[in-house]
Amino acid sequence: MEESQIKQPVVKPNVFRAGTDYAGMARHTMMLAFSADPQLRWLWPESDAYVANGPKLFDGFGRNAFKSGTAFYARDFSVVSLWLSPGVHIDEEGLRNNPTNHLRRTS
Repeated sequence: MEESQIKQPVVKPNVFRAGTDYAGMARHTMMLAFSADPQLRWLWPESDAYVANGPKLFDGFGRNAFKSGTAFYARDFSVVSLWLSPGVHIDEEGLRNNPTNHLRRTS
């Protein structure tokens, strides 16, 4: 049997590029994924503080991944990947000007 005659299974992609319209769903996944992260829970040990401030932190760090096309998600949003390519930076201004930001520099 020739190689061209062998039927290959159809594989549906499970990972998709996430545009800015998917940022909210991705943020929910990130919030759950990092809910027990020691560093973030040190910043916000109370759950209500984490829920109030975490989304703003993830937005500041991930917003430009969505804008530049380097954010990805699995079909069911069980996995999210945000990558900032060379030359793309976090939204420092957005993080700095957040009125609930407990990480603002005092100098």
